[in-house]
Amino acid sequence: MTRSRLLAPLALLLPIALVAGACGGDDDAAGSDGGGDDRLVVVTTVSPITSIAADVIGDLARIQGVVPEGTNSHTFEPSPSVSEVLEGADVVFANGLQLEEPTLALARDVAGDATIVELGDLIVSPDDYLYDFSFPEDEGKPNPHLWTDPTLAKGYARYIADTMSEVDPDNAETYEANRAEFDGIVDELDTALRTALDTVPEDNRKLVTYHDAYAYWAQTYGWTVVGAVQPEDLQRQERVG
Repeated sequence: MTRSRLLAPLALLLPIALVAGACGGDDDAAGSDGGGDDRLVVVTTVSPITSIAADVIGDLARIQGVVPEGTNSHTFEPSPSVSEVLEGADVVFANGLQLEEPTLALARDVAGDATIVELGDLIVSPDDYLYDFSFPEDEGKPNPHLWTDPTLAKGYARYIADTMSEVDPDNAETYEANRAEFDGIVDELDTALRTALDTVPEDNRKLVTYHDAYAYWAQTYGWTVVGAVQPEDLQRQERVG
């Protein structure tokens, strides 16, 4: 495999997959208190959403991620500082699909008139949910990690841009231009990834990952996820050891 073909999938996966942040976000209630800053306050949950929101919004709003890096967002219990951030939010972007239920519940309670958007629920319909060994269908919780699939990452950008254009119509043109730029970069990386993956024999297209975050990616690119090392499993083994 040539060097360019080797780097192509890495170039895509590093900015979009955000594996280490698959169930985490930025530092708890990251960002300043915004004293004297009259920009809109956009609160995000996990780091992939924070990253995409930053690409679309730029410096037109103050973006604050609230789920700490390395934290299990499914069970993360927001601190009082997170509650304070949510109280001041104009817009809250979450993944939904039961990824960050405690944080979403708090947002609904304290965010007042803020626009709360569960992006994952807009991007995929129930008919397109994926279930697997970590997210069994009989438990009713689909795999929520859509953003590792570039075709779905574009959906996050689209709905973020649409929401911001409604909340802040004076800057709608900029949000749309930023979204289009994001899409263009993702399309180029998607093409590079497909070219690289074509070099892998079909029988070898099996994936073991750190965290079960690649179900949608695998479906799009014709791979099979055969196993995943969950962070909580490693922590449990360390405690036993």
